[in-house]
Amino acid sequence: MGASQSANSSITKTGSKCIIPGHNTSPIYWDQDIKFDRKSSGRPFKAHVSTLRSAKERECETCTLLCEALDAHGGMPVEQLTGVVDLYPHDFSLFWCYPRRDQQDVALEKVKDKNGTYEKLVDELSNLDKTKYFKTMFLEFFTLLKVPCLYYYRDSCYRRGRVTPTTTDSEETFAQVQEWFKECTETHNRCGPGLAAELPTRILDLYSMGSIDEVRLIDATSSKHEKYACLSHCWGGRIVENATTTRQSLELMKAGVSVESLPKTFRDAIRITRRLDIQYLWIDSLCILQDDSSDWDCESHKMASVYQNAFITIAATSSPNSSGGCFSSPGQTYAPKSFQCRTVDGQLFDLYARKSLPHFEYMQSKSESSLLKRGWAYQERLLSPRYLHFAESEVIWECNEHCTCHCSPYPMQSSLVGVWNPVIKQRYTQAVQSDRISELKYCWANVLGDYTNMALSFEEDRIRALDGVVDQLSAITLKGSPQKSALGRYIEGLWENTIHEDLCWNVHPVNESRFQARRTDWRKWRAPTWSWASVQDPSCKVQLGCYKYSTKETFAKILDIGYIEHAQACRTQVNYNYIRLELPVCDTVLLKRKPGSTQGPWKYPWQFADSSWTIEADGKALKACIFPDYDYGVEGVDQITDGRKVTGGLVWEGKDLYDQGPCWGLLLVQVDAENGVYKRIGSFGIWLKDWKYVCGRRFSEKGRAISLI
Repeated sequence: MGASQSANSSITKTGSKCIIPGHNTSPIYWDQDIKFDRKSSGRPFKAHVSTLRSAKERECETCTLLCEALDAHGGMPVEQLTGVVDLYPHDFSLFWCYPRRDQQDVALEKVKDKNGTYEKLVDELSNLDKTKYFKTMFLEFFTLLKVPCLYYYRDSCYRRGRVTPTTTDSEETFAQVQEWFKECTETHNRCGPGLAAELPTRILDLYSMGSIDEVRLIDATSSKHEKYACLSHCWGGRIVENATTTRQSLELMKAGVSVESLPKTFRDAIRITRRLDIQYLWIDSLCILQDDSSDWDCESHKMASVYQNAFITIAATSSPNSSGGCFSSPGQTYAPKSFQCRTVDGQLFDLYARKSLPHFEYMQSKSESSLLKRGWAYQERLLSPRYLHFAESEVIWECNEHCTCHCSPYPMQSSLVGVWNPVIKQRYTQAVQSDRISELKYCWANVLGDYTNMALSFEEDRIRALDGVVDQLSAITLKGSPQKSALGRYIEGLWENTIHEDLCWNVHPVNESRFQARRTDWRKWRAPTWSWASVQDPSCKVQLGCYKYSTKETFAKILDIGYIEHAQACRTQVNYNYIRLELPVCDTVLLKRKPGSTQGPWKYPWQFADSSWTIEADGKALKACIFPDYDYGVEGVDQITDGRKVTGGLVWEGKDLYDQGPCWGLLLVQVDAENGVYKRIGSFGIWLKDWKYVCGRRFSEKGRAISLI
């Protein structure tokens, strides 16, 4: 493989250093010069840009190609560029890391491990520091057709790709969408053929006015079955004119409204729906009366079926509000540069290089206004059989079986976890078609981890915005017991049949952020401290206590679950407010860990524990890993000071294939000694032998009955 100016040159021996250590031939023979193995194939080759320039001068075709790609996309001639590049041989892509203005150049050092010697950045920085001192660019190389090559990835061919249009409102875009529709409706069993379905209570009719310039809101009858689309969008901070329907404007909406008077995101959604030859469009803010709480309560409980029955859900993924629109015009930002290259057998082909298009990854750097960071939108994405993202650079297709984008003919694959993982929708669909408790538990743990890192405009929606997913999971029954839910009752975010594991959820910050304090107004709505819904901090995520373990033994006995009448809060959201348990407890002292202390099992499954706290009982330290529910140091009623007396309660023990596993428990503080009432402040993990060693006799005694609020 080589660049255009040397495509016809003879193979020459060069003595220059190359991005590939030990390589001294041109072009590269992939089967001879690059040796792959399972341990090191994902490791990139690293080199300074100056090394590439030197190798280019000595006619290394691969380094010449990389230099020309950097020259085309680097913003200045390659002779002026600095920094380090990583060449990933498994898919032939290039990562460029270069210093910001007035920062020192990137340095490399040799490192040796069991897989050999390789280079890495000197003083590996955190992701936060990398963005502070360096800029980065990712270049991908692709062909339009299959071109044979001798490495192992993608059917022994170079990465295939597509040249994307300069705007997502193009004939090429909608031709591609129609191809996805055809494949999905004709071949995907989990998605279904997209038949007509019962229309929601109210819906926009896009054609009944006799003019494309007007639409109207109609009341659908229960007997009316048609195909319809939904819009998934961010409302944004300020509600613009004509973005909502109220009791006062309802009749006006039914009489007909000008398309041009609607917000841009709605106008674009109407245009998309019409181009897909669909007559009806459901938009939550227009089809639910926004000033009528009874209508909202009634219709919000139907949202699961609304999205599940939709033929397609259109997602305004790149828009922060109703004025941003669906379409984007990246222009020449991601336009590829072509190079004429040849294979080792002399076959000529065009190889393209472009800046890697942002897919779900770009959401990691976006604000909370982005669609994929919103709690309601997460549910809409999971429930819809087909979900079409209009992203900032291209369209992305998600259905129950497939996830792909316009720039590539391949299904999306990613090492990302959580909400940005492009296969999360397919994994969810697969799980809800199972009646195995282990799969459903794993599914719920993933959903909860994603959802709790989402933002909501109103905290009282914390439980309600997941109602559709809960309804779907609640409907799954056990084999032989069609009337019995596999997970049992849904109790303030916890499932009855897995309640011991669910009680031991833990919190940890994401993206190197810090805990926020527990909200002082948490009692204004009625999520108790033992429910994950009490964590009102979107900078954190909630994880279930090591859900990958099955339950070996439960130490806690559920005595009662009930409702405290005097609790002031959001009474329409949940049905329970306290849980009464009998469990082994140990009265302890919570202490700040001394700097430099390494006491504690800081490995899986406790690698996310807060190492700054420890607990002691009778002067003996428990080798426990602490997971605070919030920032203990903030002054106020929930402040936990160094040396505070707390109670540890053991809930359950897990087991793996070898019948071994950790124990999980709750950290509690007493709020009513006379009635034995406690509130939760965190969770902890510990090995049973360590608990018994410190707590001794007390563990064998009958458990203490307590009430958690």
